[in-house]
Amino acid sequence: MYGGFDFFVDMPYYRGVNRSKFSTYGIVKQMGFVEIPEKQHDFSTTVRVYELKESDVTVDAEKVDDYFKSLYDWKSMEKIPDNDEDAPINDFIPKQNCTANRMIVGRSKEFYIPKKMWHFIKDKIYTDDFSKQYFINNYFTVAAYEIRKRKTNVEIHSKQSLSKTVEISHNSEIRRETNEQFLLENTLEAGVKSEGASLVDTLKIQYSITNIKEYCESSALIEKQEIHYEPDDRDRLAVWWDVVKVVALYRKRRNCICELVGLDDYYLFTVPKTYYCDTETEV
Repeated sequence: MYGGFDFFVDMPYYRGVNRSKFSTYGIVKQMGFVEIPEKQHDFSTTVRVYELKESDVTVDAEKVDDYFKSLYDWKSMEKIPDNDEDAPINDFIPKQNCTANRMIVGRSKEFYIPKKMWHFIKDKIYTDDFSKQYFINNYFTVAAYEIRKRKTNVEIHSKQSLSKTVEISHNSEIRRETNEQFLLENTLEAGVKSEGASLVDTLKIQYSITNIKEYCESSALIEKQEIHYEPDDRDRLAVWWDVVKVVALYRKRRNCICELVGLDDYYLFTVPKTYYCDTETEV
C-alpha cells in the first residue's frame, strides 16, 4: 500500500495550548479526526484510516474551460494525424473561406514523461508521488497545431485598388479563457533539476519553446502590415490566420481514463489569405 499517516499530540500539563494533528499521504486517507480542544486533558476520539480507491477520485471539471476541454479532449486529439515530418503547416490554411475561426490541423506524436520526472508535475488530483505511482499509468505531452482567424479583415470592392496599413492583434486565447492554475507553467515545477535537466527544460527543447511562460513575449502582440491590392472584377476579402502551437499535458490512469492536466499556447507565425466574396474561394 502506497502511503501512511502521521499523528501528533501535545497536551501541556500546566500551561499552553493543546495541539494535535493527523495527516495522511499517498493513497491513505482518514475520516473522523477531531482536534483536541483547549484546556482539555480527558479526551478521546476515533479515527478511521482507509485506502483511497480509484472510484473515490473525482476530477474538478471547473478547472478546464469547456471549449478547451472539448477541443483538446484526448478522444478527439488522438484522431488527428500526427505530423512529425515538419510538413508546411500553412498548407493547412483553408483554401475556401469558412465560418470556423479556430481549427486543429495537426499534432506531434506523444512524448511520454519518464517516471523519474513525475514529481515535477503539479497534478491537482494526484498531488504526491505515492498516489501517482499507484493510480497513474503514464503522463505524456502533445503539441497541437491550431489555426485561428484574426478579427482583422479588409473588404476590397470590385474595380477598386487599395493600399493601407492594417493592425493585426495576436492574442493568447488559452491564457485569456482558461483558469490560471490550469496553464502549463503552473502545472510544472520550474528550476528543479533531475540528472542535469528539469521537466520544463526538457519540454522547451522537445517543442522548441523559448520560454514556457511566453506568448509573443507576453499574452498579446500587435503588429502593423502594409497591404496593396490592384483592381479586380470581383469583391474580395483579406483575412489573417495565426498559426499557434498548443502544448497539452495528459494523464492516463490505470483504469485507462485519459484526462487533460494542463496546456498553453505559443504563437508561431501569421498567414494572410484573400478570398473572393461570391464563391468564398481563395484568390
